[in-house]
Amino acid sequence: MISFCLVAHYAQNLGVPYFGSEQPGDTYYYSPLAVYIFGLVDASCTPEQLHAYGYTEDHGGKGGNNVSSLLMKALHDLSWLTPGKCGKRLSIVMDNCGGQNKNGHVLRLALLLVELHYFKEVEFIFYVRGHTKNLCDRMFNLLKKRYHKSQIYSIKNLTSLLNELDNIFYYHI
Repeated sequence: MISFCLVAHYAQNLGVPYFGSEQPGDTYYYSPLAVYIFGLVDASCTPEQLHAYGYTEDHGGKGGNNVSSLLMKALHDLSWLTPGKCGKRLSIVMDNCGGQNKNGHVLRLALLLVELHYFKEVEFIFYVRGHTKNLCDRMFNLLKKRYHKSQIYSIKNLTSLLNELDNIFYYHI
């Protein structure tokens, strides 16, 4: 049996379109479409890899239901949810945000994963208030550097730009 550890976090919102340092003219007064990015890092993998799931504000918010759905998608994408094969322990490290992470939707996910026999134990580890940067934050900084030096005109353009980075896998869902 194998144990797994994930670090999960939301990044700061990105906006599309984004014109970098250029003054965009009349479009300056329009509000860009917000892109929410939920990232997960497998803490047991070397080198660390960020799996970032992005979606626009018109397709969902940042609540517990979204976090639970994205955690399940990531576990499936990482092939950690194998029917008939039970992992020993899953530890998921997140910040202490009550609206996103520390709520009934997310906490019930631990029970579901154990009842479906995907893992013998599932635990959520929440940072104390005012936590320092985690693995996701460090990898998000690489995304933001690339984003701020570029001009983004579409979601397709954003997706291809963010996937050019090593050890970062961006999925627009």
